[in-house]
Amino acid sequence: MKNISYFSWILLPLAGLLIMSFHNKKGFEIPLSRIDTEVVKLMNTKSSQLVELTKPIPGFEGASLFSIEQEGQPMGYVLVNRVESCRAGGCDASIRIDQQPFEFFDYFMILSLQGEVLRVRIFNYQATRGHEVMSKGWLRQFVGIRPHQELTVGDEIQAISGATISARAITADIVSQTTSLGDYLSDPLSQR
Repeated sequence: MKNISYFSWILLPLAGLLIMSFHNKKGFEIPLSRIDTEVVKLMNTKSSQLVELTKPIPGFEGASLFSIEQEGQPMGYVLVNRVESCRAGGCDASIRIDQQPFEFFDYFMILSLQGEVLRVRIFNYQATRGHEVMSKGWLRQFVGIRPHQELTVGDEIQAISGATISARAITADIVSQTTSLGDYLSDPLSQR
């Protein structure tokens, strides 16, 4: 009997972790509990529910899009994606492009119902360089970005010495994803 009780104390938390995590189309783990914590703080609510939108949306190749709902009412969106950075071995590695996988990082954005960026967080940085883009202060400059808004690193977005490729990669992805979301939101037929 002691063995069953001991194993239940081990298995229950593990089962909870499996339930709380979710893998998207690219196969990486989405930290739903962390995202939910950010949503609750940002939207000043006691609870919310993340509902994955499974209907294919043009332009979201591999990204996962969730509707943020409270009591069945939509409050906004969460988009989770992986950004490819340099090739493994460094950006200046003298290895043929097809021989090495990309280094990458995973991030999520919390967006308003109109597709405006409310928060950006990087949660899994697997590149060897450019960690500076993880700074909450640097990521804060994306707040307020709207669909179809153009951004250039060095102009609207502050450049970071030593993180040029990562800064350009996440900036380009945010522009691409918010544009795709804007197109989706502006077409009532696509939401059916």
